[in-house]
Amino acid sequence: MSVESVKDAQIRVACSAGSSNYDLRYYGADFVVPSWWLGVFDPDGDLRLTDIFHEPEATADGLFRWLTGIVGNAVAEQLGRLIRESDRRPSSG
Repeated sequence: MSVESVKDAQIRVACSAGSSNYDLRYYGADFVVPSWWLGVFDPDGDLRLTDIFHEPEATADGLFRWLTGIVGNAVAEQLGRLIRESDRRPSSG
C-alpha cells in the first residue's frame, strides 16, 4: 500500500459538515490509474473512512453518484461545487 503526498494531488478540495471533515483529492497524469481519493475525518483529525474511485472513463455524474453513496447528497454537492470553483481558478506556476 502506498500513501501519496497531498502535494501530488492535481485537485484537492475539502469541506466540513456536521462533525465530519471531508477531503477529496484527484491523482491523475502521474499515476498508472488516475483516481479520486476520499478521506472522512472526525473532529480530532482521525481518519474514519477512506475510499477510492477509479474508473477509466469516469464522468462527473459517475463521481457524484460515488460520492453521494458515501457522504450523502448535500456533501457531494458541496464537494462538486468546490471542484468546479477550483477548475476556474488560474493555476500558479
